[in-house]
Amino acid sequence: MLSIQPQDFRALSYPSDLKLSPDGRFCAWLEHMADPAGNSYQAQIAVSPSGCSSPRYVAAAQKPSHLSWGADGRLLYLCAGPDGAEIHSLNPASGEDLPEAQLPFPTQNFYPAGKWGYVVLAVENFRPSVTEEADVFDEIPFWANGRGITNGKRTRLYLWQEGRITPISPQDSEIGICTVSPDEVLYTLRPRIDKKMKFAALRRYDLSLGTTSELIGPDRYDIFHVCRLGGRVLVCATDMAIWGNVQNPDFFWAESEGLIPLAAPDLGVTNDVTSDARYGSCGQWAVCGQKLLFIAVTRRGSRMYALDCTGGISPMTPDDGRAIAGLDAAGGRIAWVEETPLRSGEIFCGQTPGQGLRLSSANDGYFHSHRVLPPESFTFRTSSGEEIDGYVIIPADFDPTGSYPGVLQIHGGPKLAYGGIFHLEMQAMAARGWFVLFCNPHGSDGRGSSFMDLRGMYGTSDYRDLMEFTDETLRRFPQLDGTRLAACGGSYGGFMVNWIIGHTHRFCCAISQRCISNWISMFNTGDTGYRFVADQLDGTPWSAQQRFIGQSPVMYADRVRTPTLFIHADQDYRCPMGEGLQMFTALRYFGIEARMCLIHGENHELSRAGRPRQRLRRLTELFEWLDRYLR
Repeated sequence: MLSIQPQDFRALSYPSDLKLSPDGRFCAWLEHMADPAGNSYQAQIAVSPSGCSSPRYVAAAQKPSHLSWGADGRLLYLCAGPDGAEIHSLNPASGEDLPEAQLPFPTQNFYPAGKWGYVVLAVENFRPSVTEEADVFDEIPFWANGRGITNGKRTRLYLWQEGRITPISPQDSEIGICTVSPDEVLYTLRPRIDKKMKFAALRRYDLSLGTTSELIGPDRYDIFHVCRLGGRVLVCATDMAIWGNVQNPDFFWAESEGLIPLAAPDLGVTNDVTSDARYGSCGQWAVCGQKLLFIAVTRRGSRMYALDCTGGISPMTPDDGRAIAGLDAAGGRIAWVEETPLRSGEIFCGQTPGQGLRLSSANDGYFHSHRVLPPESFTFRTSSGEEIDGYVIIPADFDPTGSYPGVLQIHGGPKLAYGGIFHLEMQAMAARGWFVLFCNPHGSDGRGSSFMDLRGMYGTSDYRDLMEFTDETLRRFPQLDGTRLAACGGSYGGFMVNWIIGHTHRFCCAISQRCISNWISMFNTGDTGYRFVADQLDGTPWSAQQRFIGQSPVMYADRVRTPTLFIHADQDYRCPMGEGLQMFTALRYFGIEARMCLIHGENHELSRAGRPRQRLRRLTELFEWLDRYLR
């Protein structure tokens, strides 16, 4: 068996955009694969009978995205360009590819609307702020990760019908969720004045009458999902009143008198189990008869759940360490993307979740020829008396009498979670002969809202959990050499690496990626800064100045002794590159060995969706740094 290498992300295929035909007979998805020569990713459409494991791959005439099925059984996809887009239809049997609709504006998504045509999500620029000479900002946020400069840009819904284009939503707003049923469009929007609002409104557009009504005002709820269930409007939303941004949503009926509570499960809806072996996205919700299927995080992974019209919620897949990364339902069948400790995402389909037929096979050759080392899981109690769930991947060719270095990996978020699923970077580390240890400290998803609450407490219980987890791993695995440990993390994990090196010297090296070092600059420059940071630091730089200073890792740079590699992307607008540069500069000022690798033309998603050459450069920097210090 071959060992997994960092560059193997180029050998894997990544399924996304999973869609079942209305009658449930066919399943379609996109297969993405790296194209090193073009420094990009290529996508092809896979179509399979839902009861057959031999998909047919169809080469679309244009680069496809956003698959959908028309009511008449045609497979549809979007071909988007910088100034316009086309909707294409594809005959799965013959491969015939025909343009269906020409759209005269940049388009993010589309939704088939039966006899009414298509509902289209367009991007409009009301106040051009980008010229050759300068960028001009007069609102916040002025940029967005993965989208670039957004000052003056808005999203708007239109109805396309036989070439006629009619606006559905108002001009100066941003669209969130859109659900289209035969005679209506349910959508959420955030009005914009001078800054992006915290909450969203819910509106209904009647396709037959061309009228709009407001179901929820824009001043109370953050809305996760909306759909029709049993003839009523179902809303998944949170008012953030108790736990702030991390508060798990509840389910409601939207009635004329307001929202009527249906269920409050305290579940982290959608798949927040992190992985570097994905590309693209899949749906997280689907109506199946009189039930809503959805994905939520547990302590061991993520599961599919079903909500019925009485508010009853039932798990549909086992809690056995796998992650459900996407789903769809139609025609009495359910399709889902399943990730396990031994394989990246695969497409399954059947009438019973968890017991379907695997339809995808593009990665069979890779996983049959490469050795995957499944993680071992354990739970321990911290000094506070609370349980923490952790994982360890034991090095390849492990000798119980040997001594091995180790890497502590720290996830982002912090409202994300690790599971025992396949993670390519970690597998490559274990193949190198290193222990890989990772856990879900306070702030992680899967344990309810109270466990995720770190407001005003960054670097306290989360730091304690990580250090005590490291101690526990050393106790359980005496072959792990405590003098050859590295700390590695990105985003929130990068914040925590920065915090760790300023509060302990136990690690022989560290790697801080897309990090946070200064909460004041993060508040003022990140694309979610003034909303996310004000919530998580429980104040602003003016109302909670000492907390902002005291919880900023850069303020402890004079204590650092750990050689640290910083990796950042110059178009990261979630945690802007100044965060990494500040910490790097502070370490070099105090004479600490540090290196900054600034990747050009990439954003916060570099490690998961960066272009192949840039992604490989990141991995090369990371493994060379670890090779140097873990010998």
